[in-house]
Amino acid sequence: MRSTRVFLLAALLSLPLLAVLQGCGDIQGDLDENRAPSVQFVNVHDNSDSLVYDFAPIIHWSGSDPDGFIEYYSYADVTDSAAIENPIEYIPRVPEETWVDTIATQARIYLLTEAGDTTEHVFYVRAEDNKGMQSDIIYRRFRRSNNAPYIPRIGITGSDESLFDTRYVVEDTLFSAPEITNIYPGIQFSWRGSDPDDKALFSIPLEYQAVLVKAPSDTVFVNPWTDEVEIQLVNLETGFYTLNVWARDDGLTKSVAPARAEFNVIRPTFEHNLLVALESPIQGFNGEIQNPPTRDAVQSYYEDLLAEVAPNVTMVNLDLSDGIDVRYFRLTSPSQTIPRSLIHQYKLVVFAADHLNSEFPWGGTGDDDYMDRKQEVLDDYLRVGGRVWQTGRTLWRGGMFFNPQQNPEGAQLLEDFFGVDSLSPPPNDASNNPYRTQTFLMRADFIKTFHGLPSFPDLQFDSSKTDENGFINGQTGEPFGYWGDDFGMSGVDRIARNEDATTTQYFVSRTFGTEVEVEDEDSHVLPTGTNAIDDEFEDVFFPPTSTNAYLVTKNNNVDQITSIINWTFQQEGRSNDEAEVVVISDDLVRVSYSEGQPWSDSDSLQVDYIYNPISVMHLKPVEVRREGVQGGSQINPFPALRFRTALTTFSYYFIEQEDAVTAWVQMLNWFYNPAIFDF
Repeated sequence: MRSTRVFLLAALLSLPLLAVLQGCGDIQGDLDENRAPSVQFVNVHDNSDSLVYDFAPIIHWSGSDPDGFIEYYSYADVTDSAAIENPIEYIPRVPEETWVDTIATQARIYLLTEAGDTTEHVFYVRAEDNKGMQSDIIYRRFRRSNNAPYIPRIGITGSDESLFDTRYVVEDTLFSAPEITNIYPGIQFSWRGSDPDDKALFSIPLEYQAVLVKAPSDTVFVNPWTDEVEIQLVNLETGFYTLNVWARDDGLTKSVAPARAEFNVIRPTFEHNLLVALESPIQGFNGEIQNPPTRDAVQSYYEDLLAEVAPNVTMVNLDLSDGIDVRYFRLTSPSQTIPRSLIHQYKLVVFAADHLNSEFPWGGTGDDDYMDRKQEVLDDYLRVGGRVWQTGRTLWRGGMFFNPQQNPEGAQLLEDFFGVDSLSPPPNDASNNPYRTQTFLMRADFIKTFHGLPSFPDLQFDSSKTDENGFINGQTGEPFGYWGDDFGMSGVDRIARNEDATTTQYFVSRTFGTEVEVEDEDSHVLPTGTNAIDDEFEDVFFPPTSTNAYLVTKNNNVDQITSIINWTFQQEGRSNDEAEVVVISDDLVRVSYSEGQPWSDSDSLQVDYIYNPISVMHLKPVEVRREGVQGGSQINPFPALRFRTALTTFSYYFIEQEDAVTAWVQMLNWFYNPAIFDF
């Protein structure tokens, strides 16, 4: 049985071998014969019609080999008219030197043509395998038309691009510094280009060439062609310039003309030392200023001041003799500003706004606004190394016009260069308490300063100039003042500085150290439903109760209460008509009385007390200074001074001369000193 099974298995295994042997009689040729590779285009049109391409296309193909692998490809880009007329017949005539070998499966062809013309190409490709056998040659026809790019549109970088034009004239003179810094980006232009051959899904790649010419015909540079669309210009000499920007497409066809940006440049010289800009808009106050100082008086004050200051300024030689090294420039109208042609000559510009500004004649948002033009000039001047000291009163709505909603550029200038987060007048109300009386903004509160740096003096108000100081009350016709005719200075703004600024002077109020007695004041009981939190005892009450109430006086900073009588209860014969003080907190007075009917906010009171009428301005910064530096790190161990500024919100015209001289000597030596860290 076992032998029978073995025989059958052997017979079955022999059947495939017999079939193979029988089929051998039909095999033709060598078993090792090489088979040709194949190649085909990928994502390319067929040859039913040649397509118009608008820029140098990238041609893709793929290949395969049935019995090996593709060693490389060869392609040829042919423009011979014979090839275009009959691509197949031209295949044997493709010049051998035209073929380009590559292992890549793509190639860019440049469909170059003259402007307004059309060119046609035939692109051939073949593959060769590892045994040297080539595929059939395949081809595609390509056609391209070419139009010159449009003339680019050019403008100032960062400005509204809808204002870009083929000819762009910069109205303002531009400052040029020797190098780009952390605050000076150079003179920046941007441009935009397009091509009539652009399509919805792609744009013609363009290159640009910038050529700078200084009048009359001095070519400063000719840049190489690049796809960059902006430029930063530095280290330009004073003069008139034209920046020409040409465009060209991938067919090297240029625009018919360049974009032109025309601009005037000043290279700051800082050759002179001090420019004093007297901001003195006396007119336009509708009689609200009491005997303001004349412009001549203000200029005479600074001339006398600098006569004493100059010999003590050690860092520079202030020449007062020629009217040039130290110069006075009067700004008397909102239509004026300091010309760039003047300000660039000076190392330091001091703005002195010594006249009160009761309206907004120098503020606002119009095109002709004084502050808009002033801020533009100051921003440019500071970025190229200038130094600015702004002094004066009512700067919040005058010399600096700080109002972030109406004047965001002014707010940004103060933050970036002066280290000031906010600038504001004293609040109309000393507290948020609705029972307290309001204080007038322009009352003459300022009487002196307390120095913020050891080298600076305390400054005293010059009482001999009292009559030139304040506002007149439009209702009574009387001057505003705190106590009778005893004046200080009006219109001093508060400065909220940031960590970049240093305070040199603090406000000292005439109310400091003063105590005022008040008799029989009809103070108020906090009404039912008002929550009062007693900070002293950390208890919460819902006044009034049968034994306690919270009162609010018409003045804060209460030091002592000598009598509290509920006049309404006394008239009604109630036993709890008198109260004693439990605690005086910042804004509230907690009182207790004999148990009985709770006191009410409708009750009439008679309260005697003593309070300190300290101003909310007391010890607030009114003069700060700041410097901007670059470097001073491990990467750049040598710091460079970029700018220095100071902001003073009072008028030196109303300061005692001796004190003012000392303060100016300190400030000017700091301004002119190249050292960076000196305090």
